[in-house]
Amino acid sequence: ASAGPETHCLAMEPGEGNVGRAAQTGKARIVPDVKSDPQYLMSLAATRSELVVPIKIAGRVLGVINAESDKPNYIGGEDRVLLEEVAGKLALFLRGRGRYLARRAREQGTQKAAVKRTK
Repeated sequence: ASAGPETHCLAMEPGEGNVGRAAQTGKARIVPDVKSDPQYLMSLAATRSELVVPIKIAGRVLGVINAESDKPNYIGGEDRVLLEEVAGKLALFLRGRGRYLARRAREQGTQKAAVKRTK
């Protein structure tokens, strides 16, 4: 999406949509054709296939990586293996130095929001 059309970001609750379900269950999911999947919540109109992979530390889900394609049946098992590796490495980073960086980013975001509210 960052190289494609501008999108709005959806905040999903655990269990809501494929992203929320992956966050709730801790299990990756490949959706070959989102048009035939009642769980899919649209964020990009052109999306036809989707892969969601949870980012976990010690069994606890911290977030989800969501990959989408504009082609049906385009995402497969090799993509899942790759994103599971990325999620694992990201989890290790977040457990170490990334924890500090994430906390600092949250604090800066909170400070910026407070400044906007006072203007």
